[in-house]
Amino acid sequence: MCGKGSYTLAHDILHIGIIEAEKIFVDHNLQLLAQRYSIDKAKADLIQARLFDNPSISIEQNIYNSHTKTYFDPRSQQSGEIEQLIVLAGKRGKRIQIERYNVDIANKEFEDLVLSLKFALRANMIDAHFTEKAIAIFNKEMDHIARLIDVYEKQWEKGNVSLMEKIRLQALFFSLKTEQLDYSNQMIDIQKQLRLLLHLDPQVDVKPKIEDYDLLAIGLETFNIDNMMSQVQENPKIRIAKINTLAQESNLQLQKRMRIPDLALRVVYDKESNIVRNYFGLGISMNIPLFDRNQGNIKAAKAMVIQSKLHKEYAINEIEIDFYAKLDKITKAYHFHKSFDKLLEIDLNHLIDGVSTSFEHRNINMLEFVDYYETYKETGLKLYENEKNLLIGIEELNMSLGQDHFKVWDKIDKN
Repeated sequence: MCGKGSYTLAHDILHIGIIEAEKIFVDHNLQLLAQRYSIDKAKADLIQARLFDNPSISIEQNIYNSHTKTYFDPRSQQSGEIEQLIVLAGKRGKRIQIERYNVDIANKEFEDLVLSLKFALRANMIDAHFTEKAIAIFNKEMDHIARLIDVYEKQWEKGNVSLMEKIRLQALFFSLKTEQLDYSNQMIDIQKQLRLLLHLDPQVDVKPKIEDYDLLAIGLETFNIDNMMSQVQENPKIRIAKINTLAQESNLQLQKRMRIPDLALRVVYDKESNIVRNYFGLGISMNIPLFDRNQGNIKAAKAMVIQSKLHKEYAINEIEIDFYAKLDKITKAYHFHKSFDKLLEIDLNHLIDGVSTSFEHRNINMLEFVDYYETYKETGLKLYENEKNLLIGIEELNMSLGQDHFKVWDKIDKN
């Protein structure tokens, strides 16, 4: 940003629209890139759950035959055994089902992160745009006052104006400069967030191209509340809570099935068996569920099911209430925005130009001049603040809905 008093370091400027910035964000944001690996991990866990247990093999060979006085005599005792674990009661299927739910949760967590970071990107770009416009207000006033201070300095030396008037102008300039510095520091913080979100170099500043949007044409007066509430139910946080409940119910079923022990199937060969030579045998083994019938894990799983249902209910309630509150605020802000004259900003700029000329020609006094400047500054800042809050509020609604229900930026980026 190149405004007066904005920065003391040289910065490269990236002029970019919001939709264009989102394309960079999706491809380069490090948090998104890292979160994608959580999906890969969940998919890998699903692959692992589908695998069958490996068979185990054991071989035994007599090392020394005392009768023949030889080592590793092929005529001496040899035996071998192959064992395969057979998982019963559909436990393997339940484990696979749980891992499928975990893949779904990982995908929804990624989607939720995209929505959150996308909102942060848009909010910071909106904030940067209006903070720059606020800084421009101070620049405009300070340019006028700096010129007047030069004039009054010369007139004071000639004795045509009082010291009090000259100092009053200097004090006004100092006050404006102090306020402008606060906004400049806010801009530094905003740019820091934008660089992180877009993975930009530290010396790059983002200048958003978000002019010419039409807030009156985005559908805030024609929305269907029932349709929007059905969209809210698809919010990733709600979907995660619902899938987690299904996963916990599957885990409870798995823990109940764990009461049934698995079966180990065994094939045995014994060359010098006590029964017959070259003995081949088939055996099975399993635990007897006499003491441990997985009672503790079943009880814990039941508690997790109840807990997950309560979390799901809370998530739905929280997001629905939050959505209604946001919608109420935005509706009020929208009607307020409609109520004031859209030419007010232009009229204020014309006014402040005329005020400086009138004061220089002594047509208005110092008190009137300061009052006009304060009115211009405060009204301009409030106009920008209200419009910024309305735009950010719309983006909050879009985030709650999980999609761009209210489209503000598409037309701008196509121009």
